[in-house]
Parts: sequence; C-alpha cells; structure tokens
Amino acid sequence: CKNDRERSELIQRGKTQKEGDEYWYRWSIYLPEGHQNIYRTKLAYGQFHQSPGDCQPVFMFQEYGGGYWLQIDAPLQGFEDDRKLLEPKDFIGKWNDIVVHARWTKKGNGWFRVRINGDEKTFYDGKTMNCKEVYFKYGVYRSFISRSSKSKTVTTAAYFDGLVRSKTKKGMFDPLPE
Repeated sequence: CKNDRERSELIQRGKTQKEGDEYWYRWSIYLPEGHQNIYRTKLAYGQFHQSPGDCQPVFMFQEYGGGYWLQIDAPLQGFEDDRKLLEPKDFIGKWNDIVVHARWTKKGNGWFRVRINGDEKTFYDGKTMNCKEVYFKYGVYRSFISRSSKSKTVTTAAYFDGLVRSKTKKGMFDPLPE
C-alpha cells in the first residue's frame, strides 16, 4: 500500500452486519514456530471493520510486543483500549480457537465477547459500531512498517481454519454442506 502498510487479507462478502444484528464468529489461528515479532510495526490478524470506507475498524486482533491482543478502537468510547488475550508462549506454535459473540449497535446496548480455546478472555459492553455496517477481515495486515527495520526482511505467516459466522451458537458447529 502507498501509506506505510502491506496486507494479505480476505474480506467477508455478502450480508454485512447492521444495526441490531447479533452474530457468532469462530476461527482458528496458527503462527508457526520461528515466528518473529516485528513490534513497532503493527500486526493485525483479524478486524471487524466498518463501511463506508472512511470508517475505522472497531475491534482488531493484533500482535504487539508479544502475544495476541484485542484492540477496541477509539470511535466507540473516545479512547483506545488494548486487552491481552494470549501470552506469546500460548500464541506461537499452537492452534488457538477463537469465538466471538457480538451484538452490533450504535447505542449502548451492544456487546462483544471473546473466548479462546473455550475460556472467556474478555468482554466489552456498549456501542459496538458507529457507521452503517460492519464486516470481518482476516489475514496478515502490517501497518507502520517503517517503524521497524526488521519488517522489511521478515516474512509473516499465519494460518487460519474453520471460519464461520452464524446467527446462533449451535450454527457455528453445523457440518459444512457436501
């Protein structure tokens, strides 16, 4: 990208999430042994973004100085809130199963719950969007790459599996169609 970023992401297509929608999301992520943290470069592995295009992401799953973090973005509450989900020893070289339960709303009656490997890791109650719609993106998104000299020489690999979005918790585990 022209603005100090590089990315390889897949974007949710089809029906996006709108005011009042409630959804369950599930995915697994794996970072291989030998993974190199390139902190000061910001590295995101998943984000709940908004549209139209000038709107910011509201929730991002990222790697900072180590481990897996949830960033709750400033448009929701007037400040950025970073919450550690996994230590590096629990994040790198292991598959981790992520489950999110969210109610999307511009009012204060929304929520965003995160479970990892079956354990509730964090929750947020309040406004969960401030634009027209929300959609999910995942992959490797490196921003502010000029902050770290290593980011130009290090390849970042992340593996994803089992991505599902469902209106019900039970629907996340329904068999895939033949």
